[in-house]
Amino acid sequence: QSLTTLRETHCKVELVFQWIQQLLVENIDASVLSIPAPIVSRAFQEMASGMVHFHNALKISTTPFPFPYAQVCDWILLAYSIIAPIVMVQWLRIAWLACLFTFIQVFIIWCL
Repeated sequence: QSLTTLRETHCKVELVFQWIQQLLVENIDASVLSIPAPIVSRAFQEMASGMVHFHNALKISTTPFPFPYAQVCDWILLAYSIIAPIVMVQWLRIAWLACLFTFIQVFIIWCL
């Protein structure tokens, strides 16, 4: 029953979080977990903090990246890829060294 409920829900993380909290409370009430109150409250606080961080990460991952900003970034990277070799050849007289430095710079910038 639990697995079918977990499979059918859209809020899997919240459901598992609720189950864990419920198990903790039930076991504390049944004296299975004899933990002092400050430690129990800290455990619940940390679990709630984890849930807040999860929801913050969820907000970030579901917010779409602006298309115009992405296009401008790509155009700037393309311009940098074209201009960097020209500038590097002016600074360095050794061709293979200019190629190496240009490749390293452009590769790192594109990887960012």
